Formats: sequence, structure tokens, C-alpha cells
Amino acid sequence: MRILFLGANGFIGSRVLARLLADGHEVCAAVRDPERLALRFPEIAAVHADLNRMIGPEDWRPCSAAWMP
Repeated sequence: MRILFLGANGFIGSRVLARLLADGHEVCAAVRDPERLALRFPEIAAVHADLNRMIGPEDWRPCSAAWMP
């Protein structure tokens, strides 16, 4: 299953993300700091997301573009 995951850098989110990956899911993480996430989970796509500013559909396009090869 393809999952867009928010909060992957957090204490709980990082554990949930590890479980999703272990269960074979394809995950894209929308996080404030993609470089930080890449240090722990280099195998997943990560895009920068500032949820305070993502108020319209166009703001979410980078997240959907991460699924494209």
C-alpha cells in the first residue's frame, strides 16, 4: 500500500514508520526536515512540508510528485 505519512521524524512517528516499512508498505514522508529523516530512513521518499503553510491543493503537489519515478 502507498502511504503519505506526516510526523515521521517524531518519537512515535519514527516507530510507526519503521513498522510500515517492515510490513512492506511504500511510504512517502512529508516532514519539516527531509535530510534528518534520510539519515535514519534513506530508503524512503521524503519531501519538505510546512503544515502551517500548506493550505491549498497546489501546496500538496510536491508530495504527490514524490511518487513519480
